[in-house]
Amino acid sequence: MIQSDAIAYDDSYVGSPVDTEFGVLNAAYQETGREYAKLKMDIQQGKCMDQYCTFENERIVQLEGAPKLSLDFLSNVTGELATVETPYYDPNNDFCFMIANCILTKKPGFSKTDGYDMSLTLLENGTQQLVFTGPGFDKPLQINSAALSTLLESDTSLVADTPELSKDMSKLLVESGIFPPDAVGENQQLSAAAKISEEFILKFDGKPDYEIIDIGEGKGRNVLRYDIDKIDKKVMFAKKYKEYFLNNYLKQFLTNKLSSVEEDALVFDLAEARKAKAQQFMEGNK
Repeated sequence: MIQSDAIAYDDSYVGSPVDTEFGVLNAAYQETGREYAKLKMDIQQGKCMDQYCTFENERIVQLEGAPKLSLDFLSNVTGELATVETPYYDPNNDFCFMIANCILTKKPGFSKTDGYDMSLTLLENGTQQLVFTGPGFDKPLQINSAALSTLLESDTSLVADTPELSKDMSKLLVESGIFPPDAVGENQQLSAAAKISEEFILKFDGKPDYEIIDIGEGKGRNVLRYDIDKIDKKVMFAKKYKEYFLNNYLKQFLTNKLSSVEEDALVFDLAEARKAKAQQFMEGNK
């Protein structure tokens, strides 16, 4: 629904006023000025809770540091929730994080007018609490600033993502040992012109062995054949990656590759080539 343009064609939505201003910071700090002034006055007049004004001084320090904490907290929440819009978002996450991100980023259909809200509360212990509410939430989503900081400091994410498989597979290809050194760039990634080492090409009587493919109109071409068994022994990596690796990454380097020998890469008559190939096979198996 978020990625669709359908809501733009809803006349009732387009023609209605939409309130997307949640006023999170204004609401959170609307009473802090009065509280701050009272604390200062209590200290000056000697009306503190103890003779050292311990509570009052601690609270003043909390209030003075609260604006920066709020900005850092909201920035962290925004960064964590943004994971739901990346290609590596894990859909097994609780869906409430996606709804919260839609509210925070003011997606169509997630405004105050639509019944959604978010609020920031400055707690007495010095931490801050962000709360999301609205349709779709089984219960309000609450995120505490101290809890989130603890997660981030331990290198744990609020919203989980999945591994970047394409990057991992490319790294495995480089480390597999089936590509020559000149196929790997300075960034340790395969170059666009990467080709599997010559040693893995199947040969017949010392020459490259080809598979004949039909390119239409009675014409054909030679494409190189590779020794899959030899590659399979050479490439050593975890079993769980093996099938995915072969089917999705290695296959592109084994399909319809032309020979570097110029005369072998030319277009030829398909029927004659198949006949010659069959004759070659018979002679090789006498």
